[in-house]
Amino acid sequence: MRFVKSLLLACTAAVMVAHASAEGVAGIVSTAIFFGEDTSDPDARGAEVFRDPRNHPVAVASVIAFSAYQTGFLPQERGVITDESVYANFMKKIATFPGLLLRSTKQGSMALNGSSDQLKEQIIQSIESEVANRNVVADSIVDALPLSLEDKAKQDWTVSALVLQKDEEGVKVDLIAITLNLHNNKTGQAEITPGKASVHQDSFIANAAFLSINADALGSRIETVQVQAMLDLLTTPHKKDDGELQMWLDNKGQSSCATGSQSEPEDRRRHRNLYSFAQWRMNM
Repeated sequence: MRFVKSLLLACTAAVMVAHASAEGVAGIVSTAIFFGEDTSDPDARGAEVFRDPRNHPVAVASVIAFSAYQTGFLPQERGVITDESVYANFMKKIATFPGLLLRSTKQGSMALNGSSDQLKEQIIQSIESEVANRNVVADSIVDALPLSLEDKAKQDWTVSALVLQKDEEGVKVDLIAITLNLHNNKTGQAEITPGKASVHQDSFIANAAFLSINADALGSRIETVQVQAMLDLLTTPHKKDDGELQMWLDNKGQSSCATGSQSEPEDRRRHRNLYSFAQWRMNM
């Protein structure tokens, strides 16, 4: 019976990804949000995270982070995900975890007119009402869209949104995938292409009894990851517009309002300091 259930959940994940990227997407960006009260003990580790239901927000966050590392779906570290199989494997890993019970699946389409505000309204109307603060979810999805496209041609992109919430029923996970077409405008900024977009949502609730009964096994294999750390792990950082920075780096001390010579003598130029930015990585 458990095998049949796992098979059905795996099929659900596969359908979700296939629907989101039927003709292939240029990239997948990700966002993650938490709603409710995190009742977890910040000092709890290992089996205790899974055994005590009060710690289950962190328990589920740890399972999600474990799934991300196992499948290589690491938006914070790798930026835009271009390998759709990585996304598919991540979704399958979560969907087949016995400690999450599938509550509902929903998929449909949205008619977009090219406005980001209208996209937000469509997302709010499309996702399940049980998701808290749907307007915040919609804002997060739109904010996750790329600022510009390297290829000027129209492209399909998928936004993956993971919503973790804790309420009186327990700990819930919603996996939402929005696929839409984007293009660069004349100034090089990405814009929404009018037309149809797809939306798919799978809703789960944590099986508290399963987590508690299997606490020792889960705690020995899964590293404890706090809720905020998991959210950060699944959030794609925006590629900042470095035009202003490049101008500063290229500037040789000249000023457009300076009087006298517009060319500074070579021997009076300041030496540039080279800064390196180290990429942060979560320690597990």
